[in-house]
Amino acid sequence: MELNKLNSSQIILLTLLVSFVTSLATGIVTVSLMEQGVSPVTNTVNKIVERTKEIIVKVEDPKDPVIITEEKTVLVREADLVSEAINKNKGASVAIYKSVEVVVDPTLTTNESVDIVTETKTENQSASAILTVTDGTPSTETQLIFIARGVVLTGGIVITDSAQIDTDVTTYTIITNSGERIEAKMLELKGELALLQTNIESKATLADISKLDRGQAAIVLSGTKRMRVVKTLIADILTDSGTVVAVDVNASSIAPGGMLIDLDGNLLGISTAKSRENGNSWFTTVNQIEILLHSSDTTDI
Repeated sequence: MELNKLNSSQIILLTLLVSFVTSLATGIVTVSLMEQGVSPVTNTVNKIVERTKEIIVKVEDPKDPVIITEEKTVLVREADLVSEAINKNKGASVAIYKSVEVVVDPTLTTNESVDIVTETKTENQSASAILTVTDGTPSTETQLIFIARGVVLTGGIVITDSAQIDTDVTTYTIITNSGERIEAKMLELKGELALLQTNIESKATLADISKLDRGQAAIVLSGTKRMRVVKTLIADILTDSGTVVAVDVNASSIAPGGMLIDLDGNLLGISTAKSRENGNSWFTTVNQIEILLHSSDTTDI
């Protein structure tokens, strides 16, 4: 077929065919070159495309304000998490005291009387005052004796180690970390837990034990007159029951009823006589605590 014999329609169709083939060939060559290009060039192009996508905003009405939100990466230090977790539980971790009357025999010397008071302190773990002796008259004084730490839950209910609770005592004194003294009424014993009723509004939040793993950072809130903080690691978990976990920390740093929290400030467990049967650094987890608390209708956490 000779080109000079083509009519106008045939020339137009031929031109379109040549243009299509040329465009297709150009696209194939471009893609091939891009795939063979060095990675920095490719990355640069990709970043430009991504950034272009971010800044294109569809405006329905030109008069409406346009707000463009930029994504920022925030670095959080573990030390900041620890501090926030502790502050979150300052009101939920409390010290529990009971009142004890000590009688000093007036026939003894002052030194002997002090020895009697010292022995009483040792038996009750600590005392808040030293007694004096009045000549010829028996001297008695009421002292607050530390017995355990406690954790405040919903409704002002404080849970603690039941092994530290005297069933003959119905009223205890709670001392908060701010030094406030609050009366606590004995509610009931539920296995390894004792429940006291207070009017404290602060409360601990419970962690999800299923997400807990060995080596995870944790914090022990313990101490007697003042809250003591110890950062530690989860050393072991009894996965067959999910009721107790162990931490890598000196057992002397853990008071009965001391609480274990994660870096989000959520309660992992508390130290009880039952958990310490596995070792002094073991804690009863919130899984078991929830089971015990829901064993009757008294408590709704």
